[in-house]
Amino acid sequence: MGNFYGGAEYALDEDPATKADMIGAKLGYKSGPLNVAIGLQKEKGKENDYKMIAAAYDFGPASLSGGY
Repeated sequence: MGNFYGGAEYALDEDPATKADMIGAKLGYKSGPLNVAIGLQKEKGKENDYKMIAAAYDFGPASLSGGY
């Protein structure tokens, strides 16, 4: 898939009675010194979900990265 990468996760809730398992996914693109990614994480049974976007640039001796 060229410079694209991704990942998925699934985590079981510690308390089986609440059934609040967590699922998540990430998709990213890296080309040379630039790396960008987006992600989503959600707990079953809850309305809140978490969205993420991040970027990084490698200048050689130092790199700059940020996310929201």
